[in-house]
Amino acid sequence: MKVGEHIGGYDEWTVDITDAAAMALKNAAFKGEVPLAVLCDNSRDAESIPSDLSDFNRYGGLYRHVTLVYAPAISVERIHIEPTLGADGKASAKVRTRLYNPSGLQDDLEFNLEVFDPQGRWVHHAAQAVPALGGSERIAAFEIPRPQLWSPKSPSLYRCVLSVKSRHGEQTLRERFGLRSFEWVEHGPFKLNGNDFSCAARTITKITRA
Repeated sequence: MKVGEHIGGYDEWTVDITDAAAMALKNAAFKGEVPLAVLCDNSRDAESIPSDLSDFNRYGGLYRHVTLVYAPAISVERIHIEPTLGADGKASAKVRTRLYNPSGLQDDLEFNLEVFDPQGRWVHHAAQAVPALGGSERIAAFEIPRPQLWSPKSPSLYRCVLSVKSRHGEQTLRERFGLRSFEWVEHGPFKLNGNDFSCAARTITKITRA
């Protein structure tokens, strides 16, 4: 039984196999196991990418991981973190979630959010119960004291851990984010965190070519 398909070899995608897995478990021939196969087809198709006419990649197969993920009937599909760094150096962040609730269940969800700085020190904690309405929900907005900025020289990243609980099960998601500012000066340099980054880029390029 085919449960899904996707055209394109360069983007992430997911497919829900819950119903197909339940049917497989009822099939005595599978002896309580769920067989799963992934087929890649790189046959020539001039109407899509990749193709022999427009794409440099002319071989087929999987070159990224395929992962089997368990998620409760109501779960978080994605975490969206929106960090902001003001001109005064103050930083804040908003955390939004995109819920996965294909059956339209109405149960409440318990969110527990923890945010840690690059050294693993606690920055923010929030806990709340929200109805599983689906779609995008903002679950936190907070200030970040003494922000540590991301840069190529010092790639400091904050860590966000979100635990979600309902009567259908529990789920834990982890995401990282950085704080930085950038500016394209008209007829001038590119600035990262207020510093001229173009000189450093030219220096790196020169060293690499040498």
